[in-house]
Amino acid sequence: MNGLSARIDVSRGDFRLHVDIVAAAGRITAVLGPNGSGKTTLLHTLAGLQPVDAGRIEISGRVLDDPAESVFVPAEHRRTGLVFQDFLLFPHLSVQANVEFGPRSLGLPEPARRATEWLDRLDVADLAERRPSALSGGQAQRVALARALAADPDMLLLDEPMAALDASTRVEVRRELRRHLREFTGPTLLVTHDPLDALVLADDVVVLESGRVSQSGTTDDVGRRPATSYVATLMGANLLHAIAVDGLATCTDGTTVAIPDRALRGEVIVVIRPEAIVLHRTPPEGSARNVWPVRVVDVETHLDRSLVQVAGPPDLAVAVTAASTRDLGLAPGMQLWASAKALDLDAYPRSD
Repeated sequence: MNGLSARIDVSRGDFRLHVDIVAAAGRITAVLGPNGSGKTTLLHTLAGLQPVDAGRIEISGRVLDDPAESVFVPAEHRRTGLVFQDFLLFPHLSVQANVEFGPRSLGLPEPARRATEWLDRLDVADLAERRPSALSGGQAQRVALARALAADPDMLLLDEPMAALDASTRVEVRRELRRHLREFTGPTLLVTHDPLDALVLADDVVVLESGRVSQSGTTDDVGRRPATSYVATLMGANLLHAIAVDGLATCTDGTTVAIPDRALRGEVIVVIRPEAIVLHRTPPEGSARNVWPVRVVDVETHLDRSLVQVAGPPDLAVAVTAASTRDLGLAPGMQLWASAKALDLDAYPRSD
């Protein structure tokens, strides 16, 4: 394939990573997962910092790692562009020299010209003579990306590229990073713990849990149809496992939920977005077919929006405006009613 194809089986102590990963050329694939899920191990094996125990890593027809064929290409010969979360710029070198380092170490022609070109494309050419200590977080990230791209890589690997940035810088840098990554013609893997990075930057998503891929697909597919509770929480959705018959889904906690598709039968996953739920002081009147008595467990307010955790059954995360939070007087321990229209829910067959 014209891109990355990897079957990876590797153990580190008691932990085992056993995954199949495909990343198409010209697309950005975000790798998400909780701490300890295998994201760093995956990155190290793809970069050539650790060989696989079994499997095969291939990019655009070139085999990088395959124990069965006694092939292992070390990191310095993989033509992989790496951008780490702390950027790892050489503190004793200027910005220009940092960016020249990659193409120079690979013996590519005209390393100075390559460096100047990429610094200019990333709008940091005016910083060429500075040392890394004189750069802001956003500037250092651009320089690190320029250094990776100047080496003419076959693949880009980005490890938590927003982690070192403060919140005020992250929005702007994320937008600029997407624009620059779009110009790269090879596969890009973006390792992150932040679903917003995936939604803004990536075309595709791979979710790791306990060393295995729990879900993969486009960002839209994964967001609409989370396969596990972790993915649902990550994408900001409520997920319920249920048995569906005639438009009603009976959940494992005993809750009955009206769903939009009356043709669904058997085991299903019901997804309820926090924004689709309305909280009331008294039992609501109206067209909503799903109404549940709930108790407020926690209220977390950010600017004009609150995320309210309520206990049912079902247990739900509910998104309300800050004004509604004040009007309802929301506080832990309050007894309320939650409602959701069937048409605002999503339900689909459970595949496992």
